[in-house]
Amino acid sequence: MLLKIDRYTLIIEPESAQDIAFIEDTLRLSDDGETIRLERIDGDKNTFRLETDIVPPVEENSRMSTGGTFKRPIEDFIDVAGSWDRHPAAPITQVDLEEEE
Repeated sequence: MLLKIDRYTLIIEPESAQDIAFIEDTLRLSDDGETIRLERIDGDKNTFRLETDIVPPVEENSRMSTGGTFKRPIEDFIDVAGSWDRHPAAPITQVDLEEEE
């Protein structure tokens, strides 16, 4: 991958198919006109770095909604009779014994 820096431009030129795949997948720059934001972060002794915050993509079949909230399928909420009556470590009470009869 070739990196060219001009007065107003930062150019990344892929030199192989692997470079192209990296840019498209990691930087999410696969279509003409797509952009990423670079932020300058100052370091020690006249140094700095450029960083970008690239949000990971949410797959369509993922269990995460677009708002970042966990989504569970309805099957996870189906109760099996008696499975949620009491905590397994809870002591057995007289009521539990009467319900089993």
